[in-house]
Amino acid sequence: DLCVLPSLTESFCKARLDAMLCGTPVLTTDVGFGREIVGASGLGRGLRGWVVPPGSPWALCRALDDVLDTPLDWSALRRRCHAYVRRHTLEHW
Repeated sequence: DLCVLPSLTESFCKARLDAMLCGTPVLTTDVGFGREIVGASGLGRGLRGWVVPPGSPWALCRALDDVLDTPLDWSALRRRCHAYVRRHTLEHW
């Protein structure tokens, strides 16, 4: 239902893209290309998930609470995730 990747060092983590290709939104840290891939701003809802500061368990927990407590259009979120990755495949380029 949700890919949680609270990395401290990943630069271009393919696991984020693999999850999104399956239509799974991502909660990740703002390291490497996390923000560019997920498209989020801080703890707010982004286009394809959520981004939190690295090394902050409090921020990660707060974001998980947000995911669980906020009504979301999961179908649209999953479609955005999948569509984003499809636009960045070798075949598309």
